[in-house]
Amino acid sequence: MTSRQTWILGVVAAAALIAGLLWFKNDRTDAPASDEIVAVPNSEYSGAPDGASSAVESPRQRSRSGKEEKGYEVSMGDPFLEPRSEAEVEWLRRNRYPSAAARSDAAQFMASELDFDHRDGIEAIEIVAAEQYARQHPDNRERAVEFLNEAAISGSTYALETLGRLHGSADPVTSEAYFRAAAHRGDWNAHLRVKPPLTSEQEMLASLLAHQVIENLELQRRRRGLPALGNDQRPGLDQFLRQIKEAERAAAASRS
Repeated sequence: MTSRQTWILGVVAAAALIAGLLWFKNDRTDAPASDEIVAVPNSEYSGAPDGASSAVESPRQRSRSGKEEKGYEVSMGDPFLEPRSEAEVEWLRRNRYPSAAARSDAAQFMASELDFDHRDGIEAIEIVAAEQYARQHPDNRERAVEFLNEAAISGSTYALETLGRLHGSADPVTSEAYFRAAAHRGDWNAHLRVKPPLTSEQEMLASLLAHQVIENLELQRRRRGLPALGNDQRPGLDQFLRQIKEAERAAAASRS
């Protein structure tokens, strides 16, 4: 066996090992599905000790209570996501992407574990809160990662991208794997981000891990009796490619 073959076998073995650790560390077949409603005491999510009331509601509490819409759902004209059509708006909502208003409001609060819990359904604002919590509490980031895993199982492509950001430069291969998993789910925009350079070996490992992430995600859905997610293609790719070609033609014309 050549040294190259030995290296490839080592990479594949490492991929299998890392993938087993990457996702769903608490592999419980009795865990409730992310979109299943489970009754819980109100005090657990009140944002204040039992018998007390919170003076200021967090964005998640406002969203749950229905007292204040605040434009938390993505709509046409969103200044951050800039959707090109109503079809893309629906895709962004379906995949739990937060609106600019949700991002802005969440940034004003110190994230708490009370701000995200998959047992009563998953909202985009909660994914923002989970990412914020992971960055503010690195010693307890597994709590947020667990929620983001559940959000991905529920169908959120944005949760996969959030996991990619959380790994970031500290673990660029795992980060790239999550972004590629998001692309496999249908977000072509995940390919357009600026990313750190990877070696050819790291590129191959990231691809292997991305496929394993998707496989594990679908496995969890099957175990919970949920339909396969498959590919949910983000609308707008044709329009984006036309804009690139038009820009290239305009640039070429200006040079001639």
